[in-house]
Amino acid sequence: MLDKLKREAYRLLKAFKNERYLNGSGCLNQIGPFTKDLGNRALIVADSPEMDWMKDIIHKIQDSLRDNELKLIANRIVRGARPNNPREDVYRIEAGVLHFDHWRIIVVGGGSIIDAVKSA
Repeated sequence: MLDKLKREAYRLLKAFKNERYLNGSGCLNQIGPFTKDLGNRALIVADSPEMDWMKDIIHKIQDSLRDNELKLIANRIVRGARPNNPREDVYRIEAGVLHFDHWRIIVVGGGSIIDAVKSA
């Protein structure tokens, strides 16, 4: 039953986002090749970048970007948003995004941070 639900979830996601969405096991290593055609400078916005578990995720993303000759903007991570996107968090993210010359933003986290970055 679980496999059937998983397959249906992937089918719905692909129908909604086509090939412009990464998910699943091993997706962190695919970020570099997946975004390479968008330019060579990337900014990362992440939830809880100071937490050890998130540091491991961010390092995998950074390695994938570097392996594909993509430049990280000042190795700086812009801190994400709290649940329900308080306006102060959106303004802080906006300031971080506007401060750097980047061609892509990689968002690491859940729905709140994704929505906050889109708002910023």
